Amino acid sequence: MTTLEISNTHTSFAEIRSKLEAAGKFSKFVLNSVTIDGDEEDMIAVAKHFRGKPLESATFRNVVATDSEVDLGLIVSTILVTASQFKHLQVKGMCFGAKSVIGSVSYASALESIELARCGLVDEDAMKMVDALAKASTVTCVDVTGNDFSDFCAHAFADGLKKKTSVTNVKIDKMIVGESKANGVATTAQKKSATAA
Repeated sequence: MTTLEISNTHTSFAEIRSKLEAAGKFSKFVLNSVTIDGDEEDMIAVAKHFRGKPLESATFRNVVATDSEVDLGLIVSTILVTASQFKHLQVKGMCFGAKSVIGSVSYASALESIELARCGLVDEDAMKMVDALAKASTVTCVDVTGNDFSDFCAHAFADGLKKKTSVTNVKIDKMIVGESKANGVATTAQKKSATAA
């Protein structure tokens, strides 16, 4: 698997696009601890680069756009909708427009695992994700740890995945600590510390 990784830097969408063009074919894309300058038009040019590419995996860890009007979720959505071989998505510590990304999950015909950890997702996003994953029959692993779900939502999310999807492994906060195997769904949960802010 050929990887294009951009890590630990402050860059621009134009520079990222240049690296994408120079790299040619790659099956894994990683942005790790990256701050990106540029406007929405620049970001759209980067997103367009992923259309029709043989990408199998993408990781976005602690990625921030300096322009608050830029929704990095557009890049993630473009990958989900257009990369026909795309199997693994990991997004950690990156806030984005949840609606477009979650809606795009149902179009990812080969997606096997999705991690949206510490992304600022709320209860409403979780339930929309259940509906999207019900249409994405290949997804078996979901990680939504570190998001702001209520206790009720965490349980409803896990239960919804169990009843409506082919997901067999769920990681979510605010549930009983440990691993359980109920009705074919393994749930790994982490209990938040009472002192955590």
